[in-house]
Amino acid sequence: MVRTAAAAADPDEPVIPATAPRPKLEVVQQSPDPEAPQPHSFGAHVLSAADIERLPSSARHRIAAFIHLQVATLEEWPEPVLPPIPELDEL
Repeated sequence: MVRTAAAAADPDEPVIPATAPRPKLEVVQQSPDPEAPQPHSFGAHVLSAADIERLPSSARHRIAAFIHLQVATLEEWPEPVLPPIPELDEL
């Protein structure tokens, strides 16, 4: 298979420099309390509908595929087994 430069260029892809800054990891001195509320992994800034509309169509397609895959994975999980609820007399 022969690939040409014209075929490799995707107009939907944004131009991102190869030397993009990466987040830095830090070593914590103590482990967090597991009972304490944890910050969301997606941070404080969630994409709005307007932000998503500005994304290239290829990026929106990849986001939709990722969400679909996550939902399909959750649907394959077994139903959780909850502990029985004690009777009011036992409390």
